[in-house]
Amino acid sequence: MFDRIDLHYLHLAIVDRPPDCLRCGRPTKGRIVQRGDLNGNGGRPYYFCEPCNKLSCFADMEDIEQENPDCDCGMTTRRQTSGLDTDPPGLMYYRCLIGGCDFFDWVYDGEGESMRTLFDVPDEKEKAREEGRLY
Repeated sequence: MFDRIDLHYLHLAIVDRPPDCLRCGRPTKGRIVQRGDLNGNGGRPYYFCEPCNKLSCFADMEDIEQENPDCDCGMTTRRQTSGLDTDPPGLMYYRCLIGGCDFFDWVYDGEGESMRTLFDVPDEKEKAREEGRLY
């Protein structure tokens, strides 16, 4: 596990050098999520693979906790939430912090149920459709 200082230096390493894409091996490029993002990520920095048209990983420390499980790279993971445009929407899961492996695991509560975000996903999804932000 990483302590606070290790996590700080790990974050500097992520920001310092964009990771290579897990799918094609090419370098990713830094971007910023547009304000008003339906999934609540507006303004967050991330790395994106243009040839694959895929997100590699976020470039911040959001939802990186010491108690998160380690990924196949041996690093701690980031807790993320499935977007409103996915099925099932609003479920929490763990992914590789740096996009270096394809680790994935659902976040479970104390009763063994998949954890869902606090917002009411069906209502948010319907509202987004009505406003023309989701098809």
